[in-house]
Amino acid sequence: MKRRQVISGLGMGALSVVAGCSGLTEGGINTATKIPEVNQLEFDILEVETDKPVEQPPQITCTPSDNRVRITGVMYQGRRCDTIAPKSMSLENGEYRLVIAAYDRDKSCGDLLVKAEYAVEVEFTEQPPNTVTAVESTDQHGEETQTKDCHAG
Repeated sequence: MKRRQVISGLGMGALSVVAGCSGLTEGGINTATKIPEVNQLEFDILEVETDKPVEQPPQITCTPSDNRVRITGVMYQGRRCDTIAPKSMSLENGEYRLVIAAYDRDKSCGDLLVKAEYAVEVEFTEQPPNTVTAVESTDQHGEETQTKDCHAG
């Protein structure tokens, strides 16, 4: 299953993962922080073993009229049986920060690194924050970071 959906609601105590695949281990979505200003966060793995390049930072699109932010990117997920998922998020002083990380699910699946394309949709209770920072974090390749001013003209 390539789709992971994460929903954060005002009445929920923590983020939850809805998926038909095995759960994440060694960290994973349970390490993400609940933020009252976030109505919903959806995370999708669009393609595993994509041919798209990983050399560019995540792309951020802000839609203030819908209170939404979309983050897309391509990153190394690790081996074929590993996965990527939101690791943490924070909102402080008008800056929303989301970290997407790679997680080992099975230590016995070989050493070949594969890339995965992903998309994240975040809906805020009110307008998007002033700035959004997206971080792709992997053990093998460090971090790739992008920041966008959501209210720039």
